[in-house]
Amino acid sequence: MTSRVPCFSTRKTIANNFKKMKAQEYALKYQGLADKLRIDQIAPKHFNHLMDLSRGYFEAESLRNATGSTIDNCRNGMEELLHCIFASQSICPNSAICYDKQSNKPIAFRLYNIGFRHPLKAPFSFPEHELSEQELSLFNPLDETFDKIWHIFPHEEVAYKTEAVYVAPSVRGSGVYQVFTQYNVDFPATAKATGANYVGAVCTSLAIKDWHANMGFDSVYKGPSVVTNTKGESVRLPEDELLLMVDDMRDMVAVDVYPFWKEMGLKRTPYDEQ
Repeated sequence: MTSRVPCFSTRKTIANNFKKMKAQEYALKYQGLADKLRIDQIAPKHFNHLMDLSRGYFEAESLRNATGSTIDNCRNGMEELLHCIFASQSICPNSAICYDKQSNKPIAFRLYNIGFRHPLKAPFSFPEHELSEQELSLFNPLDETFDKIWHIFPHEEVAYKTEAVYVAPSVRGSGVYQVFTQYNVDFPATAKATGANYVGAVCTSLAIKDWHANMGFDSVYKGPSVVTNTKGESVRLPEDELLLMVDDMRDMVAVDVYPFWKEMGLKRTPYDEQ
């Protein structure tokens, strides 16, 4: 397990120009989705739909498969995470859920959270649960990997965190991922609102690691490639080690189709429900 202090400036301009280009490309390529999707900022009223989508997320995710974790045996941990995210929405409401307008079925979510070096200093509270050994086998490696951010950036007290992005299998390949992942996300504004200069993601799959690298994130810490399940067995992660990837939000551009859709007259407001 290794860590290093990143140097963002060498790739930042190239990455930001690339993301602007991709946003415009996606806005044109997937403009038909503008009237087919409903995107809401998540709130407690979305709890059941988020839990339903989480079942598919657990089934597809590398670390969860290695530890034998499912939404059923990790329900307390997932509920606690969602309640924390609901609370953090009052500071910066970037977490969202996406619906197919015609069927009114939820098809995707993105979950952002705010991490604090000293959690007791968080300006909000949420219900906490006692976690089982199964839940700890899943959440501990994720938390321990993300917490390396405090060693890499010793003067930071707050960090923004990408918890998860999930798109239902039924709509994969349709452009929902490209359109929804950073839809109407303003990272410099997020930095000001949260007091966090950096956004981090603990990446478990090769595809997500590649996506973050292409978007200009820097790999700053390699976590475990072997984890222990509740039987005490050592299990190698099917897609290699956990990877903490970080970017500086203060001058970070999002792959956001909304401004282009607005110019094209396709979207008057970024969200359908406030």
